[in-house]
Amino acid sequence: MTQPKDLQNNPEVDHRFRTSEAFLLGAALITPSLNRIEVDGAVHQVEPKVMKVLLLLCSRPGHVVYRDQILHPVWGHTGDDYLLNRAVSELRKIFADSVQCPAYIETIRKTGYRLVAPIKPVASAALVPEKSKPAKPAAPLAEPSPEAPAEPLPEKSSSHKPLGRLLLAGAVTAAAAALLVLLGQMLWPNKPFSIDHYQVYPATHFPGREYDAALSPDGSRITYIADEEGKAPAVFIKMLRGEQALQLSQNEVQGDARVSSPRWLPDGQGIVYLSLDEPTLRILRVSPLGGAAQVLHEDSQAFSVRGLAIADDGQRLVYAKRSAPDAPHQLWLLSIKDGERSQLTNPAPGSLGDVDPLFAPDGQSVLFVRGSDEVTKDIYRLNLTGNSGNSGNTLRRLTHDNRKVNGIAWSPDGKRLIFTSTRSGIYRLWSITGDGGEPQPLSLGWESAQRPVTALGVEALVFEDWKHTAKLVSVDLANPQVQPLKLSLRWDSNPSISPDGKSLVFASNRGGPFGIWRSDMENESTYEWTNLDGAFIDNPTWSPDGRKIVFDASPQGRAQLYLLDKDSSVARPLPLGDFDNRTPAWSNDGEWIYFESNRDGSWQLYAWHIKSRDIRRIGVTDGRNPQESADGEWLLYAADKGIWRCRKVQCLDGSQAENPERLISGLAEDDIYNWTPARGGVFFVLRSANQPQLAFFDYAAAGIEPITSLGRDFLGWGMTLAPDESRLYFTEMMQPGADIKIARP
Repeated sequence: MTQPKDLQNNPEVDHRFRTSEAFLLGAALITPSLNRIEVDGAVHQVEPKVMKVLLLLCSRPGHVVYRDQILHPVWGHTGDDYLLNRAVSELRKIFADSVQCPAYIETIRKTGYRLVAPIKPVASAALVPEKSKPAKPAAPLAEPSPEAPAEPLPEKSSSHKPLGRLLLAGAVTAAAAALLVLLGQMLWPNKPFSIDHYQVYPATHFPGREYDAALSPDGSRITYIADEEGKAPAVFIKMLRGEQALQLSQNEVQGDARVSSPRWLPDGQGIVYLSLDEPTLRILRVSPLGGAAQVLHEDSQAFSVRGLAIADDGQRLVYAKRSAPDAPHQLWLLSIKDGERSQLTNPAPGSLGDVDPLFAPDGQSVLFVRGSDEVTKDIYRLNLTGNSGNSGNTLRRLTHDNRKVNGIAWSPDGKRLIFTSTRSGIYRLWSITGDGGEPQPLSLGWESAQRPVTALGVEALVFEDWKHTAKLVSVDLANPQVQPLKLSLRWDSNPSISPDGKSLVFASNRGGPFGIWRSDMENESTYEWTNLDGAFIDNPTWSPDGRKIVFDASPQGRAQLYLLDKDSSVARPLPLGDFDNRTPAWSNDGEWIYFESNRDGSWQLYAWHIKSRDIRRIGVTDGRNPQESADGEWLLYAADKGIWRCRKVQCLDGSQAENPERLISGLAEDDIYNWTPARGGVFFVLRSANQPQLAFFDYAAAGIEPITSLGRDFLGWGMTLAPDESRLYFTEMMQPGADIKIARP
């Protein structure tokens, strides 16, 4: 290897060159403590973050390092692709590297980067003598770590003696080990749990959906929920290495109830699960061999359940439930032995609440996920000793991401928490200590790894693999037929067409993190318009003048409304206060923005005046999805399984609207955002006994006209009408599928 020019015949530099902290990367000398890179006599001083990017790549030479494995350790929550691209570009410029034929850093398209240059400890350079001078003896080096692989040696000329080769190999091996230790100390002082060496295998592969899994204490079996088309969801059990599955839940026990959250008892001799038939919740126990279920507890006031956990002593369990239809989920502690029950948490009204409980290995605390809504969540820990709910020091927040969190589990050794989160913009697995700290990414390489599950002492990770896609479709109203508009294998939803009919905006994760995408209707070019560093972003809507859009997003923990000018990519939040605000819509004159907010403790409709910044409560009860009629005289909204209207003047005067009129009855809960006003009425989704239909409600005739049939399992996600009312655009969610997979060494 050729040494940098300033190292030759320079005793001072040669001494520094031998320090364990510096190392050679290809023909470059890297000195991390000085943030210095020396190549061919040129000294380059780089920013600390640029050096850390390089060190992260050096920590896994020859391996792909994912973009978010660099972004978050280096920039935290403020990192974005631009910063990373700029840092890599600067490094390539210093190394005179080529993107097409890289000698240092290879780009792995849409994934990350890979270091291809060889790494050499600087001590090895001193052992390779120049032809014009004899070799200097090597200084004693520390013994190599048995876990650190030796660096491969380039071929030397036959003039070198075998003993010299052995000395060189030993020195290089030891120095390489020291280098790897050094890099680890600099980048990850406390090495987190790793699943880099895990391989993924299918645990289920049946038709329909399998989810909500639990791994047996001995790691041989899983129990889970199977939801096959035409059948009620049921609890099943199967061997990991077998094909046959045994149904455990019996219809005669649960009636019309929905089952969820099967969990193993610590001794492996029983499975406990939840059975909800609103408002009655039953907690049942069944043998892994099947048979009749035993009722452990009945709760007569439950309207939704979101998780169950069993303590390692097998005597206590915690479950998450709503005590009223509009209440947040709360955690309840139950003694299996005597049936005593107590409420553990009391989250804020109008929020999603507390879900997915998990006992700590010592049983002295409970971990759970608290969310203001489904996309804005974090992990908390509640000490059960001297518990005082949300007061005092018993409740501790472990993450501060305000992102989706979909399941938490302990690492097999019980030292770290594993969870699925969109904190990097896309779903990834992360880990933290049981007391919090900076989350570390886990490199399973599986974007759709949801709801991780483990069993203490079992070297395996079980997770759900969901296939969620949604596509944009359109209907030509003169010749009604549903046609795909923008095909994608990702998620495209909530379209809104510009007033001139030339641009369509929609929410999508085509680029990884969710963002607002814009499509030119004439040439069909599509590009990402804006995103908010991975925060969930949704419901874009064009202003009547076509100069801006409004949308909702939750980067800071609450859903907020943002305004974006058509010639900008920088969105600004609207001053609506520290409340959750979502689902915006413009008035026809562009003076008001309607939205939903929980500022009064429950979700209600409000309007914000753009010029005066006045916020008014709309005089209706429990409204959703506010939209003005085409003539601007009425405010339409969804409520009580229907679509209603009240006169705009009455709705905005701050008092209760007089005699709101129900236009449409029988609106399904899934369709409260799947309708849009037209000049003569309202387009909406009509659910019938046969299959869903796109339909039109005619104001004048007060009747419903079917337009075209939709898929039997149609699920939508927003609807918009072309300005000339010739075409309707909406989202069609593809029926999701889910399998259970297991990752193990």
